[in-house]
Amino acid sequence: MVRMVNPGATIEGCDITEEMPQSTKTFAGMGYTQLKHAWKLPYADNSFDRVISCGVLEHVPLVNASLLELNRVTEPGGYLLITFLPNQLSYTEFVGRHLLKRSWHQRLYTKARLKTKLLEHGFDPIELGFHQFLPSFTAVHASRWAWAEKTTRTIFKLDPLAERLWPLRMFGANLYAIARKCEFM
Repeated sequence: MVRMVNPGATIEGCDITEEMPQSTKTFAGMGYTQLKHAWKLPYADNSFDRVISCGVLEHVPLVNASLLELNRVTEPGGYLLITFLPNQLSYTEFVGRHLLKRSWHQRLYTKARLKTKLLEHGFDPIELGFHQFLPSFTAVHASRWAWAEKTTRTIFKLDPLAERLWPLRMFGANLYAIARKCEFM
């Protein structure tokens, strides 16, 4: 999405996995670094004006250490965008834990907890919200069930509407945050 909005942006990515899918790297035109440490990032202080954490914080071994690292690499006045952070009120998490007896995420968040974590680590929350009310069913494979994929894609088009409807949005799968690094850090 960054590449589509800002074609000239320099984009760097990192993860604990050895490699990122080539199609993603090619489309985004991004560099990629495999992390050698569970939370230390291989970048200099104040390296980025925008940092995106997508589906990460619920998996890291030390949330506070990870947030301090995100603060360290974000330049003063820069932005941290967090997406796909599991919502404690998520109906999909509830179904997984209580009906299917599976736990997808060990750590779940509320908007209040996320706001507190951001403030404690030098970020001023600008916007916090819920997203992905309808499950995307990304596990549905076109090669096996073309009809299921088509149905899922059609239903998922209603997600932006569901994300805006109160109280439905409160039970969405994930939280997002846009926060600005405090100048005094």
